[in-house]
Amino acid sequence: RTDLFCLCEELGVEVEQKMKKSEISKAISESVEAGEIKIAWELLQNAKKEAAAREEREQEQAAAREEREQTAAREEREQAAAREEREREREQAAAREEREREQAAAREEREREQAAAREEREREQTAAREERAALKRLELEMEQQR
Repeated sequence: RTDLFCLCEELGVEVEQKMKKSEISKAISESVEAGEIKIAWELLQNAKKEAAAREEREQEQAAAREEREQTAAREEREQAAAREEREREREQAAAREEREREQAAAREEREREQAAAREEREREQTAAREERAALKRLELEMEQQR
């Protein structure tokens, strides 16, 4: 609605939508004194300014609310990503510890097997030395008996 129609409404002047501006102006000037028109016009302009200021405040508040919501959503995403990262790091650490335990167990098993193999070789070598020594003694005894 135009300011002119709003002014007519404020002044209580009956006009129709199809009327021309000049007809509306004439209807206003015939019905109302100039002082009343000026006051009504100022009131109308003040109301428009207040409405514009209110709309601007509402837009600013909506923008601030939207920004807060976006910030909160971004922070939530960042926190979720950080939680996921910590969980992944925990899982990797657990897997690394498990591998290290398995490797340590395998290393200990190899060392036991190697030690057992060394002991077996040493026993075999000792037995072979003892057998050679016994054979040598036997040969010496046989030579001495001849």
